[in-house]
Amino acid sequence: MSLLKKILECLPEESRIEKIKFVPRETNCLNELFQFPVAMNRKAISVSPEEIQSEESDLTLLVVPSSISLEMEKVTAIREWVEGDNHATEPISLMLSLQHVQILWSPNRIAIVAEAKRVETVQRAMIEASFYVSELMNIEFEISQRWPQLEEDIPIAFQYDQKLIGKKKELMQKFQSIYSFRAHLARITPFLLCPHVYPPTLASQVGERLRERMRVEDRVEFISDQLEVYEEVYELCSQRINDHQHAYKGHTLEWMIIILLLVQILLSVFDYLTIAGS
Repeated sequence: MSLLKKILECLPEESRIEKIKFVPRETNCLNELFQFPVAMNRKAISVSPEEIQSEESDLTLLVVPSSISLEMEKVTAIREWVEGDNHATEPISLMLSLQHVQILWSPNRIAIVAEAKRVETVQRAMIEASFYVSELMNIEFEISQRWPQLEEDIPIAFQYDQKLIGKKKELMQKFQSIYSFRAHLARITPFLLCPHVYPPTLASQVGERLRERMRVEDRVEFISDQLEVYEEVYELCSQRINDHQHAYKGHTLEWMIIILLLVQILLSVFDYLTIAGS
């Protein structure tokens, strides 16, 4: 028997598992849970186990409608399940507790223990906040994986020659991907650094607490600084490539002119010798 089934057996009967998938806004579906702003072009839908395999879902929620806090043994078991499928980019789990609501969070799995009337509010808030935090973590992971490549490309920012012509397409793709990350970060930053809501609500406090525990403000600043380094290096690489291409075309044109002049001189000499011989 799986750990999740064991946990469900000892929880209230109303407890349930929900698998969440983030899909484009234009996707037609009846089980919509949350719609993100137009800029994100995403919405969260609930999917059944028959529709999607466990490993393909973006987020799994364990919802426990309960008016009292769970015993420590049950909390420990739920935490073990939450941590069992941790995010590949950053293994982490948190426990949030506010207004008689308990939340055990990881980027891929979330457990919510709250009164039945509060469950929907907390669920929507966690789906929204988790989506933006996970997007930030994905950018961090992708950038961290590219440092060795950047170090290899730094010399090209200083000097580029014909031997490196084969790397032009690769450098262009890296340049484009870095600006794609920058654009994506700019798109999610307003939702990561949104001001606190006054008067505060349960939903706003849930999102604020998660962002504070994840140090989102500092992480946005750090990743922005890192992207700036990437941008400067690949902008210099681009400049060196363009300078080399212009110089190469200029040298090619000069040699063509020289060759044409030599041909013209040879023809003139041939004509002179022909006239002199006759």
